[in-house]
Amino acid sequence: MPLQFLSPFYNKRSDSYGGSLENRARFWLETLEAVREAVGTTWLDSVRVAQRAWPELASHRLNVLTRHLGIAHRHHDALSDARAAGWVVVKAIEHTGIPLADWLRGPLRGWASELLASTRLKDDGFLDNAAVDRLWQRHLNGTENNATGLWNILMIRAWSERWLKA
Repeated sequence: MPLQFLSPFYNKRSDSYGGSLENRARFWLETLEAVREAVGTTWLDSVRVAQRAWPELASHRLNVLTRHLGIAHRHHDALSDARAAGWVVVKAIEHTGIPLADWLRGPLRGWASELLASTRLKDDGFLDNAAVDRLWQRHLNGTENNATGLWNILMIRAWSERWLKA
């Protein structure tokens, strides 16, 4: 459902969550911001996303990306960094037409695989590692699109890594 907010095909809202790309991205960005606040500032590598979306740029540092993409950003401010990284993902999806499912199979695959490794899931003890592994493998081999569920699991795992392993 969160990704449907981005699509003008699905999102027919006329409030602050519909219409322009900025409004359609509001729910996504607010969710990313909340997760980023809870998890910390290292949970998503927006550089990998940017390198895939804009390979022509000489640098993919966040401050360079925000300037290039016209995103308001205060360098080295955690909340601003979180919001900007979220906007990079949103703009990359829009720019490339590549859905989150394919980002998880591509540039974010290593990050996701590391967080979803069964030994790490087993250590947490609150996710069924066999079920998560099945979801991930079916997603990777393309037989199922489990992006939304996997994204939720990834956020739980990132939170766990940040707060339960500290």
